[in-house]
Amino acid sequence: SGKELFVNFIFNNQYYELFARPIRNSNSRVVGAAFYVNNITDRQQNALKLQQSEINLQTLIDNTYGSIWGIDSGYSILACNEKYKNDINVIFNKEVAPGFNMKELFDLPNYPQKWKMQYERVLNGESLFETYEMDGSIFELTAVPIKNTSGAIMGAALHAADVTEAKKNELDLITSKEKAEE
Repeated sequence: SGKELFVNFIFNNQYYELFARPIRNSNSRVVGAAFYVNNITDRQQNALKLQQSEINLQTLIDNTYGSIWGIDSGYSILACNEKYKNDINVIFNKEVAPGFNMKELFDLPNYPQKWKMQYERVLNGESLFETYEMDGSIFELTAVPIKNTSGAIMGAALHAADVTEAKKNELDLITSKEKAEE
């Protein structure tokens, strides 16, 4: 037909890609075709494994207690769970998802500058475990740098959990112990 063709197909449980191009004579008339077939089974299987790994990771993230999210060195969200999305929506009235740049929140009047500084510290290689209070609730933040195979910092992984109830129970236990000792 004189047209190029590119298709993927499966044969004997192997994945292939086929590329065909017309061969033309000096008058530009099609006189044949050249075909190239490449077995891409390993590439296809690796792509499927990567896809399954991403599904597994997102399932783990979505089922982790508290807010969990990761950012790259440019402050764009790499991954986050539904809890984090909801928390940001409630606090800042912003919809976030992977790809959202956290810098969009930095200039909001109710954005805690301490949080911006925490990002900067982690992106500079520091690991954090901090407790803070917000709206009468107590939270624990864990933040660690994400590094590539060469050790360069590529982003940050963060987890924040409401520990108000646990801290209250801890104080009640201490109070009960002190009363028992008296």
